[in-house]
Amino acid sequence: MHSSFQEKAVIITGSSRGLGKVLAIELGKRGAHVIINGKNPDTLQLAYHELKKLNYDVHAVCADVTKPDECEQLIQYAIQNLGKLDIVINNATLSARGFFEEMSSEVFNKVVQSNIQGAAFPTLKALPYLRKSKGSVVFVSSIAAFLGLPSASAYSIGKMGLTALAQSLKSELSGSGIHVGIAYVGFVRNDPEKTILNSKGEHIKPHNRPAYVEQSQLYVAHNILKMIDRRKYQIILSMPGKFQAFMARIFPQLTMRIINLLLKRSDF
Repeated sequence: MHSSFQEKAVIITGSSRGLGKVLAIELGKRGAHVIINGKNPDTLQLAYHELKKLNYDVHAVCADVTKPDECEQLIQYAIQNLGKLDIVINNATLSARGFFEEMSSEVFNKVVQSNIQGAAFPTLKALPYLRKSKGSVVFVSSIAAFLGLPSASAYSIGKMGLTALAQSLKSELSGSGIHVGIAYVGFVRNDPEKTILNSKGEHIKPHNRPAYVEQSQLYVAHNILKMIDRRKYQIILSMPGKFQAFMARIFPQLTMRIINLLLKRSDF
């Protein structure tokens, strides 16, 4: 079956597990040449072998995407081994839970850098090649971009920053043929082994969430690929996400009161 992703050269940051890995699997299934990326070489190799067993054309590049020189190496690997670059999906992220006044400056900086620089630097290094291919650059954001969430200040700042970056690029790259897209995902079902940081930088389990608010990684991946295929600028996944985006824009104070009430009554 023909796929619009057939023979496309794709980089997915933060793809050794979770949503990023599911995106890689779905792109491999559609005939793309996929480069997966992560900071942990052991986890990355496990993902690489999993995709190889599926007979997909996959490559693995260990790189910290908050560092420009490592982003340059990631992009050059694609050019040297695939000869081109068609799509960059900026999926790498780091989240932390803790009140702002209790958070160490190191944790705060790490989370903000992961979400903003971790998307900006790969994009910056990729743009010359995306101009040639008239390709796509996509940012995986969150509904936390619509309203700063309590106990998630650094994460919310990072996701809000992606909106500004995507808006600026959409304007700057107008007429270049490059597609810019941003996906605001809701509560995506986590891998069982997923951890986040607390205010001291310790790895902890995320809060349990009611099943009815979660979306599967596969559902989210399909919608992101559909956005790329149709070259849409923006998608907001989940009805709660769309409601939050509308309410945050029109009734921000009321929305914050509702969020605070929900947080007190649940284990988000």
